[in-house]
Amino acid sequence: MSTARQNIAVGVIFNGSRDKVLVAKRPLGSHMGGLWEFPGGKINNGEASSATLKRELHEELNMEVESASPLVQIDHDYPNIKVKLDVWVVNAWRGDIYGKEGQELEWAWTNRLREKKFPAANIGIISAITLSRLYLITPDLEYYDESFINKSRILIENGVKLFQFRSRKNALSSNLKVVEELITICNKNNCLFIYNGKPEEASAVGAHGVHLSSVDLLHYAGRPLSDHFWIAASCHNQMEVRHAADIGIDFCVLSPIRETTSHVTGEPLGWEKFSNIAREFDIPLYALGGVYPSELDMALRSGARGIAMISGVWNADDPVMAVRACMRET
Repeated sequence: MSTARQNIAVGVIFNGSRDKVLVAKRPLGSHMGGLWEFPGGKINNGEASSATLKRELHEELNMEVESASPLVQIDHDYPNIKVKLDVWVVNAWRGDIYGKEGQELEWAWTNRLREKKFPAANIGIISAITLSRLYLITPDLEYYDESFINKSRILIENGVKLFQFRSRKNALSSNLKVVEELITICNKNNCLFIYNGKPEEASAVGAHGVHLSSVDLLHYAGRPLSDHFWIAASCHNQMEVRHAADIGIDFCVLSPIRETTSHVTGEPLGWEKFSNIAREFDIPLYALGGVYPSELDMALRSGARGIAMISGVWNADDPVMAVRACMRET
């Protein structure tokens, strides 16, 4: 069996509001038949990836690609084949698209892609298009009143796509109505609601995923929930990130970049150490701890997927502008 890696160009095609993406179902009887995938195809010898993308999307979808930009490259080893996916976002296109090869097409909600069955190599694409530059974490309050819910709604309506509810001071039962209302708001705005706590609690309330503490992370030898859920974790060093990657955690928060009131123990990582860890692992990492919207570019240069923030948004003079500053793709 050949060990050569097969190079494949893949297109991510959003709808106008960028809350849905085009996916196609592989024909039954084909390799991995019945699974959903992002359209694209094999790169021929001597062919540029961008040229393959245009050719394949025309052959498969009747689409004329006018412009596209690189998103991510993913290496994946199946039992019988090794692939490298060169993934592009299609920014502009023409044509009345349809499945020219008889394949089923669907405009799927981006925050519900995990509910569909994809080839394993495509999971990294889902992470790349779903995990936004900002991971907003709620402050740890004694009581979550209506003003907190209203502020959360405003922030989510103004662009937050990844929202973690964290309450160390109260049990879930005390916050259940707040959690249910926040999930409703998130569902209406194509935002992922991540519950910080026990996996069984996250599943029970209908959260899109769970965030594990670093202590809980190390107790698991595998994913604590099915692939339908997002699993995130807090990490503070290389060993914890390695364990998260080994057991299939979807993304991590690596902290603290600087010493803060919520991270007063342990030596701050700083950007150089963060970068060294980020470059070693494929798992998406968010930088947390004394980080502000103005440092998004520094985080990206250091290998982060984005920045995670609490006070940098909630205590900002203009929280909405703080959110918008973090949501741009650079």
